[in-house]
Amino acid sequence: MKNLIQIYTDFTAIKNQISDDLSNDDIAKYLTAPFGHKMGAYFNGDGFDFHVGEAIGNEIAQDERPAGIIKCPGIANIDSDHWTDGWTTQDDDGNYIDDTGVTLTFVQCVEKCCEDGDIEDDRAEIIEELMGDLIETLIA
Repeated sequence: MKNLIQIYTDFTAIKNQISDDLSNDDIAKYLTAPFGHKMGAYFNGDGFDFHVGEAIGNEIAQDERPAGIIKCPGIANIDSDHWTDGWTTQDDDGNYIDDTGVTLTFVQCVEKCCEDGDIEDDRAEIIEELMGDLIETLIA
């Protein structure tokens, strides 16, 4: 049996690898997915690939399943003020106009924030949730 220091070291290395591999684009896909979708972290031999979809976790072969799975919040359940305040105004059609005059959908606002903004809190939350599921899966 591994000692606790080695286990801690292994989990810290996995968490760091997930953090290194999780892109802002992956975070945007997670945040803008419809309710009922999941994000899976798949080990590829060198690190992790992240995929979002309805069928995540339903892979038949055990070795094709993700190391960790989390439920996406669903774009309709995200607080729009958090992603649009301070740089957009909403028009009568429900779209947003950014500070340069470009019209954006809410999904595009979230994507732009993920691309250009500070999303470290979102990143940390996703990593913690993925690590929690990964640990739960390993213990089960």
